[in-house]
Amino acid sequence: MCLLRDGLSGLEVFMMRRPDTMRFAPGVHVFPGGAVEDSDAHVPVVPGTDWSALGTRAASGRPLALVAAAVRETFEECGVLLAVPATVTPAPLGTDPDSAGRDRAGRSLAEDRVELYEGRLGFADVLARRGLVIDPSLLPLMSHWVTPEVESRRFDTRFFTAALPAGQQASGAGEESTRSAWESPTKALLAYAAGDFAMWPPTVATLHWLAEHADVAATLRAAGEAVVRPVMPLRTPDASGHEHWGLADHRTGQRLAPEDTSVTRAAARADGLPAPGASP
Repeated sequence: MCLLRDGLSGLEVFMMRRPDTMRFAPGVHVFPGGAVEDSDAHVPVVPGTDWSALGTRAASGRPLALVAAAVRETFEECGVLLAVPATVTPAPLGTDPDSAGRDRAGRSLAEDRVELYEGRLGFADVLARRGLVIDPSLLPLMSHWVTPEVESRRFDTRFFTAALPAGQQASGAGEESTRSAWESPTKALLAYAAGDFAMWPPTVATLHWLAEHADVAATLRAAGEAVVRPVMPLRTPDASGHEHWGLADHRTGQRLAPEDTSVTRAAARADGLPAPGASP
């Protein structure tokens, strides 16, 4: 989840640094996110959502679970609950019935976050006890990345975008991060180029894309209009036998040019991911 806010100097995105002690990707800076769980398919959502259209855009047969997983992981990892009141009239992303962050029984979001992370509470219960539902129209899908086939550990990841709800604060404190902060995409890219801000190539490409937009509203609008294809880095030999990196549509194997999607255009500018046809 690319969680966004308008900072004093422009657009900012919330990022976390993974602990050096973790077996997988130690010390890497990431956005909140994680794996889909079976229970994610059973959370309350806004009625009337065209899940078929979203499933097509996300190249998935379980779009509800994908959106719910992104919202759940955001809540678990940074304490921000991207949900709306279950009312007929659409409302901005919000929190609980009272401004102190407690539900009607007096339980706080912080308490629910701990119980959810420890497996003592289901995410559907977190939403239901506050009369909240998930509205995917407020969480536009921006891109879809698939790990290269040469990797032993592979992921099939969708990148969603969302505005930080009014009245909520993000905190990445926990077992899965040693540092969290609101980052300027441009400054994070400069730190990456200097070797001070480790990131995976899709994260680098995403920051390049975010840096194109001035504020949250423009970013969410662009995400909703983006052409989303399952992009996979691909290394293929040329006529002389030299291997080159490129980007391909994971479904068809078709090589993609920078102009094919907004994310491939951004990836072509990313230091961590060679442009299509460029040598690694």
